[in-house]
Amino acid sequence: MRSTPHQDPAADAPINAPAAAKTVASETTAATDAASQKLDDAVAQGKEWLQNFDVQQLLEQIPQPVRDLGTQVIERVRRLSPTQQIVGGAVLAFGVGLLATSGRRNARTADAKAGKKYRAKYD
Repeated sequence: MRSTPHQDPAADAPINAPAAAKTVASETTAATDAASQKLDDAVAQGKEWLQNFDVQQLLEQIPQPVRDLGTQVIERVRRLSPTQQIVGGAVLAFGVGLLATSGRRNARTADAKAGKKYRAKYD
């Protein structure tokens, strides 16, 4: 008994590359259009939110002593010379940077100390 090789009829059919490319292109275009529509909707919602945003109402919610403090700080900063303002801004930025990185630095130090204790225990 001889077996004949199995032939797939789809394998013999010529591949229609342009039709496949058109299908992929139309799917890509549809996905792009959907993403574009979502982006347009989000932008429209953002614009609407900004138009309805009332800064005066927000400022009224801030307690009066805090508003007074802000006014005093602004007046004192304006009295400084430009050089003093620049140096003060740089010091402020440096301080904020230190505060932002101190948590990571403390974590690394703690990890290093724990590692030394661990290694010393098994050396």
